[in-house]
Amino acid sequence: MSSSSPSLLSRRSTSELDLPVPPEFRCPISLELMRDPVVGPTGITYDRAGIEAWLLAAGAGKTAAASSTCPVTKGDLRADDLVPNHALRRVIQAWCVANRCRGVERIPTPRVPVTPAQAGEVLGEVEAAARAGDAARCVAAVREVGRLARESDRDRRCLASAGAARALAAAVASFAAASDSASASASSVLLDDVLAALVLVMPLDEEAIVAIGSSAASVALLANAGLVPSLVELLIDGDRSTAEKALAALDATLASEAGRARARADALAVPVLVKKMFRVSDTATELVVSALHRICKKWHDGDDDEVGSPAARRSAVVEAVQVGAFQKVMMLLQVGCRDATKEKATELLKLMIKYETRGGAHCIDAMDFRGLKRVS
Repeated sequence: MSSSSPSLLSRRSTSELDLPVPPEFRCPISLELMRDPVVGPTGITYDRAGIEAWLLAAGAGKTAAASSTCPVTKGDLRADDLVPNHALRRVIQAWCVANRCRGVERIPTPRVPVTPAQAGEVLGEVEAAARAGDAARCVAAVREVGRLARESDRDRRCLASAGAARALAAAVASFAAASDSASASASSVLLDDVLAALVLVMPLDEEAIVAIGSSAASVALLANAGLVPSLVELLIDGDRSTAEKALAALDATLASEAGRARARADALAVPVLVKKMFRVSDTATELVVSALHRICKKWHDGDDDEVGSPAARRSAVVEAVQVGAFQKVMMLLQVGCRDATKEKATELLKLMIKYETRGGAHCIDAMDFRGLKRVS
């Protein structure tokens, strides 16, 4: 049973119980009854939640007091050093059972979290199966990754740190180009499981993005599977690092027709992209321009539009104007940017003017047009 299972002690503080709790049962950090006692090389036992929060705060530099040391002895201590104190846990559980009549419920046996070694092992299985071209074996390994990532935030972080995104992205790239029907069917099943697991270990790092972007087939498959909405969701509340990585992955996905179609059909894609201009970083702003350029541009000269409704692209351009893209792109050109970004931004402006003159939008005033003349 998971340590997060409800019990009386999770709803009622031990200080509220008409019962003295033995001091050796209390966590030195929270001073509450320990539910998952763990001990490190310093010999001090803590409740897992308390000591991991202490060490996590140390790693993030969130508090001046926290450090990667034992709070009691000040000796070196890492999360990987912690091991379950089974003997003490059993004594605590026996004490809870003995005092059930006084309002104490037995603490469930906690689930042991994933270790870096275990995370590396399961991700290694994903990569080995992908290299061998064994779709069934890869599906089983990917599902195990997804199961572990759903167990707890700690397990998800452990898998992410071990390179889960890179392993999953590489698996997609390995099977994306399947041509025969049997292989294509197996790849489709694999893709569904990979996407489910990939979203759990977001954001993608550079290696994962390269693995996806290096294969046109994998980009198209992920676009069809719904990676675009997932990346847009990440942009809404993500920090700078998350936003930049999500934008890079989104830009790579929009290189495919399926990706652009998904973005044009997503009600949040264009508004969120425009909103992120100048709000994250220079790199993010350039990625936004690239993404908007991919969404709004006509990519086939022979036809009015690529696969799908021509109106979808035109609607995306109009929507971009309505949510302020014209003014922001103008500002970008005025303050300066790289040549490649400048070229895309200029083409975006021309597209927005084109649909304004056709009566497609009414959000560009005369001052904006004067500014465009100065830029060109």
